[in-house]
Amino acid sequence: MIIMMDESRRAAQTGASGETRNRELAVFCEAANRILDQLAPVMQSAHEEGARLYNEIRNRALAGEKITKNDADGIGALIKKWRVAIFEDYVKLASQDAVVKSDFIDNLLQMRVHRMDTLPFGGVSGTELTATNETPTYQDFLDEYLKDGDISHLQLVSDFQISQLYVTPESIKKTDNLQHCIKTASFAVLGRREGDIKTLVDFPENVVATDSYEWFDWEIFIEIFKNAEDAMPDGGEIKVEAKITDDKEYISISISDTGCGMSQETLKKVMGGGFTTKTTGTGRGLGLVRKYIEQIVKGEFKIESHEGKGTIITVVMPLAKK
Repeated sequence: MIIMMDESRRAAQTGASGETRNRELAVFCEAANRILDQLAPVMQSAHEEGARLYNEIRNRALAGEKITKNDADGIGALIKKWRVAIFEDYVKLASQDAVVKSDFIDNLLQMRVHRMDTLPFGGVSGTELTATNETPTYQDFLDEYLKDGDISHLQLVSDFQISQLYVTPESIKKTDNLQHCIKTASFAVLGRREGDIKTLVDFPENVVATDSYEWFDWEIFIEIFKNAEDAMPDGGEIKVEAKITDDKEYISISISDTGCGMSQETLKKVMGGGFTTKTTGTGRGLGLVRKYIEQIVKGEFKIESHEGKGTIITVVMPLAKK
């Protein structure tokens, strides 16, 4: 009888804790979506200007006129301008919202805005494909068209809805299968590059649960794989090596590539934030990865890179408490 009472009490406490966490997550998501709603006007303006220019170029191509790299670069410059404007608006709005001032929600929103601010320019819609949103933009459509002249690359302009960015408590649950998280992130980024980028994975056999958040974890590995892919335009190799630390409290994941690498000066600028070598980038990606790992997960983030040799990124994450 005493054992039954203890178990009941423990179950009740666990339930109460879960209810508290769900309420907190609901508050976080409400704040996140409130900020996203306020970002809608600048994103809508970005969508309208981008769509107008892209349609002009697309119509010229359909009419048989010659499209050049300057046209694609012009779209790229427009996207970069608006991405910076979107993020600047976010910073202003977030600084005025008491809930968003918490590290947790600020990281969530920064990642969301960073990952999704190409959505107004042809990026993938919907929540399950957000990882690839940086790939299909108007600039990418034009770049693909310029390679082979296939008009099917010039996709139609899609509608933009801010609700496509909304977050829910379910999207930020704890990670119960890190292997699956990394595998799906890798495929989302590298699936279309299977022919020229070889991916080798060495992971513990048993399923690994971590004291981290699934949605964040997916995002950070998307960012790491995307940087590796961008560093290997002509193909190469990516190795993912993971091992449990000797004290059985952490897992260390090392992701290396055989890409172009970075100079120490470039590396410092990248980790400082606001610097990028990408046409449509804003330079916030790896800085957000580091901030999440160190400040939210309470783990470690390390990066080593050498020009002409490649880059190694290591993240150390705490295992879930049993």
